[in-house]
Amino acid sequence: KKNIVYDVKTNKDSYVILKKDLTCIFKLKEEIIRQKQELLKQQESIQLEEKTKRELYEIKTRNDIINKVEKKLEEKRIEAKNLLRKDNISNEDLEKIKRIIIYSKKKSMLILSDMNNDVYNEESIKLLLTELITGMSSLNIEGLVVVKNKMNIKGSIMSYLYDIVYELIENINSKTIMIYIF
Repeated sequence: KKNIVYDVKTNKDSYVILKKDLTCIFKLKEEIIRQKQELLKQQESIQLEEKTKRELYEIKTRNDIINKVEKKLEEKRIEAKNLLRKDNISNEDLEKIKRIIIYSKKKSMLILSDMNNDVYNEESIKLLLTELITGMSSLNIEGLVVVKNKMNIKGSIMSYLYDIVYELIENINSKTIMIYIF
């Protein structure tokens, strides 16, 4: 039979032949192979489940971001529509609409950078805020942005900072502004 093994041992004057039945060992080996295959199938199933959960989480996150962008920009959209509904639209109104569009584009980018966990260093902070000030040129505001020390801030903080500076510039009576961040 296949499962029987003979082992020959020699003594001083004689030979001993041992007969071993390995059927139970082969059965155990087959069981181990079967369990291994089953575990591999389960592992594939678990990996597929994890991948699906990650994809669902990413879709939910994207939808949350889209909703956040929509909600954040709705106020500015309404403001621009109200300006366009006026019977007599002035150049000042058109400039305000232009500023709202610039704000909306940058704000959308900042919200997405928050989702991507982007980090802004002192140079990028200064650049974004300087662009904001120069983008408000129709208000004849001159500005200087100073970022003291080396720093890094998250996209969410940069987004809030952008809002603060935008509203400050929109509501300022002065024509000169200095922003000092430390």
